Amino acid sequence: MTKIEGDFTASIKIIDVVANEVVMSKSDICRKCAIVDVVEKLKSLAGGGEKAEKAPTPTVETPSEEPPSRAEDSKDAEVLYWNSIKDGKNADDFSAYLEDYPKGKFAGLAKRRMASLRKEKADAAINADFSRWDGIKDSSSANDFEGYLKDFPKGKFANLAKSRLTRIRAEQKDAEANAEREKREAEAKAEREQNGMARIPAGEFWMGSSDADLDWVRKTWNLDAKTLKIVTAVEQPRHRVRLKAFSMDKNLVTNGQFGEFVSRTGYRTDAEKGGNGDTADDKGKIQITNGAYWREPNGPGSGYDGENYPVVQVSWNDAKAYCKWKGKRLPTEAEWEYSAKGGHDWRYPWGNDKPGNNQANFADSSSGLLWADDNVSDGYRRLSPVGTYPANGYGLYDMAGNAWEWVADWYDENYYNKSPSDNPKGPSSGSSKVLRGGSWDGGASLLRVAFRINATPVYRSSAGGFRCVQ
Repeated sequence: MTKIEGDFTASIKIIDVVANEVVMSKSDICRKCAIVDVVEKLKSLAGGGEKAEKAPTPTVETPSEEPPSRAEDSKDAEVLYWNSIKDGKNADDFSAYLEDYPKGKFAGLAKRRMASLRKEKADAAINADFSRWDGIKDSSSANDFEGYLKDFPKGKFANLAKSRLTRIRAEQKDAEANAEREKREAEAKAEREQNGMARIPAGEFWMGSSDADLDWVRKTWNLDAKTLKIVTAVEQPRHRVRLKAFSMDKNLVTNGQFGEFVSRTGYRTDAEKGGNGDTADDKGKIQITNGAYWREPNGPGSGYDGENYPVVQVSWNDAKAYCKWKGKRLPTEAEWEYSAKGGHDWRYPWGNDKPGNNQANFADSSSGLLWADDNVSDGYRRLSPVGTYPANGYGLYDMAGNAWEWVADWYDENYYNKSPSDNPKGPSSGSSKVLRGGSWDGGASLLRVAFRINATPVYRSSAGGFRCVQ
């Protein structure tokens, strides 16, 4: 007899052990039967059936007996049922036994066995819960906690798993956002480097000159108070400025770069539209020269020094047009001074001392100018190729000397008294624009990062150039 999912398969087989032959074999299915019915089924099978081979049936004389009672059959069925499940590990088998025999001979034992098996199962589940949690508790993988919650949705550590999962997902989201930001920054950096730009971080700095700075200027160049005021008054008051991050060209815009702009756009500079440009003779005397423009910065027939030299004889309007074409703009005066300091509070891009040999291109011993510093040599009489001298702390070249640099701001000598602290953009209007940085024909005091001059937007000279920001 075999029980399969509530049904019984009853089989009977008679074997002649002497002849080693199957005398009779029968089987039948008893669906949803009680044990009593199964016993009856077995009896019916024994009453006849197909024989493997016909053989004489031995006659055995037995004493006359009364047929077993229904109660005896039931007890036999119960014992048979119990024997079939007593060593099992499935609590449901004992539950089924108790349904059929709620007051059976083995009911008490069945209850205890069922309770024991269910406790073992519960203990195993708890142990599995603890074991699983112990294996993942220090994990940083969302998959581990998702798997735990799937297998133990009401587990002892379910709430903690949910909390960890929420945190990990938030961290993953932040990590993905950071990775995306770093990717964009890396791409932007690569593009800046390809385009020759340096990233200038957001920050706060002192803009302008302090009384101590101006006293240093007075003593260094032996200036009287009146001259000092004329030269430096517009550098005060010193004030705090906060700026957002931006990118700046590492170098002054070159003849080659400006030439590409003109070639591609057909742009005509202010000088080409008419007028004159300032030039300087060998003694530094400024003179108005008709026909001087960016290709011939010292007048007709002069030519420029080379593709990698800074473009000069460009007006503020010309500089603005070029930057716009490049998808950039001119720096504000505050951005320029902040960048020139290179992350330090210095008078010059390199420190607090005036320029020495090969630090910047200015009026040195080779210039032949009356106000030259004859104790210093920068190696060039006039303009020098961009990037010739050491970069400052932000990787910018020629932030002092070589060529004056146009900035975006209108000029107002009193603007520092009313300048906003955050990202100042200069006066809303004016008649002249600001230039910064000094040039090849300027003295060392003019190379200070706080020094300011101004000129009309159409002004151009053989010592005036620019760079862009973004």
